[in-house]
Amino acid sequence: MTKKELERIIDKYLTGKASDEELKLLQEFENFALSKNKGNTFKSQLEKQALKSNLFNSIEKNIQKEKVYADIFKIAASFIIAFGIFYFVSKNNYGRIDTIVIANNNSLPKSVTLPDGSTVILNANSRVTYSTDFNINERKLKLSGEAYFKVVTNQSVPFIVETKNLITKDIGTEFNINGNNQAVMVTVSEGIVDVYNGKDTLNLVENQQAVFNTYTKQIKSFNVNSELYDYWTKEQMVFNDITFKELAEVLYNLYDTEMIFLDEATKNLRLSIAFRKSERIEDIIYRINQIKEINITKNKDNMIAIRIP
Repeated sequence: MTKKELERIIDKYLTGKASDEELKLLQEFENFALSKNKGNTFKSQLEKQALKSNLFNSIEKNIQKEKVYADIFKIAASFIIAFGIFYFVSKNNYGRIDTIVIANNNSLPKSVTLPDGSTVILNANSRVTYSTDFNINERKLKLSGEAYFKVVTNQSVPFIVETKNLITKDIGTEFNINGNNQAVMVTVSEGIVDVYNGKDTLNLVENQQAVFNTYTKQIKSFNVNSELYDYWTKEQMVFNDITFKELAEVLYNLYDTEMIFLDEATKNLRLSIAFRKSERIEDIIYRINQIKEINITKNKDNMIAIRIP
């Protein structure tokens, strides 16, 4: 397996598109890498600890500074799959780590801590990539997919996220970036964030969103309710003064259940509601029926009908 083939298969694995044959090849390579390059891999107990603490420090402590045995190990000296998080370490010609990839292959959000203490919550099939000089001269990383960032304040070293040619710059706030579709959406939950598309710069504050069209390269800003874009990171979700149309999108994403509006006017009716991810959708429907003068029913096809009685 060549270097290029390995990169291609790993990329397909991280996005959930690898075939059974490619998964087998990847497993064979992992076994080969572990047997031939034991000095460059994590010790078993420290692997688990690295998933919970500072990844950079764990890697620096537990990876030997030796030259890799073959060119293939320049790309992947070791990779670890545990607790739904995938760590991929890339090495240069001198056996030193130069790139770290952290990806979430689980269906549930996963939280990781960056070298500067900032927190990244990765949504399913999402990953971040950064170099080992992160937090030295700059705090720069690349995002594929969706992630929520809780950035530690550092006025002298800005925090920079690159997503499909859109640059998000911050010095210490909280924001969500979704790059899963043809449009990249940056939504600010707290503080101030700058976004740049190579031509125009937008300054966003709390409850504002930038939408970057990857085809036209145009970028626009909107006033939004940030609760509708970061709820996926929380077990207990609170929505204040949202429309039923907005609630329908939330329920579709969480429960894969479509809401059918039998009366057009119900789309713009507003409500405030809180519920947990673990809560059954039937219980949520029951509570809504109690607090609003509407009628919501769920049929056997897993569709919700809403009407004014």
